[in-house]
Amino acid sequence: MPQIAKRRVFKTRAECPGISTDCGIVSNKCALIGRTVTLEKSSDSEVNITLDSAVVGQLDAAVGKQVALAIERGQSFTAVIISAYPIYNDRFNVAGAQIDLKVGYVLEKGQPAIEAPTAWRAFESLAGPSRSPKSFFTTVAGVTFEGRQRIVARCSVGGR
Repeated sequence: MPQIAKRRVFKTRAECPGISTDCGIVSNKCALIGRTVTLEKSSDSEVNITLDSAVVGQLDAAVGKQVALAIERGQSFTAVIISAYPIYNDRFNVAGAQIDLKVGYVLEKGQPAIEAPTAWRAFESLAGPSRSPKSFFTTVAGVTFEGRQRIVARCSVGGR
């Protein structure tokens, strides 16, 4: 019986200092979206992201190590840019980009799947833990006539 391969997809975000304004990240963000990048193994645990034959960045260590091992086994990947965001330096000049990639591959039976973080877009809040909502005051519509304002004045939390 033939082995059945499954097409698998994961998403990841990568910092790409090699992408600058000449690729349209600031002037025309849509110029990057939908473009195909190549994933190439550079060392035991690092995978380069190549755009137009130029290395523009690397996958993060957790995903990169898994992809590097898969490339060693002969696995091929297709990666498409689904979003891009500029990274600015301290002088507010574009110093690169963060790109969101949609990576597809064919998983043969018996091979391990790439375990990418499920919260790949998550970020840690600089403000600390979330605070409880503050109270506010507002008016109630429809209580101007028939003495309804007196009734509203006697209302309390949880009352009907």
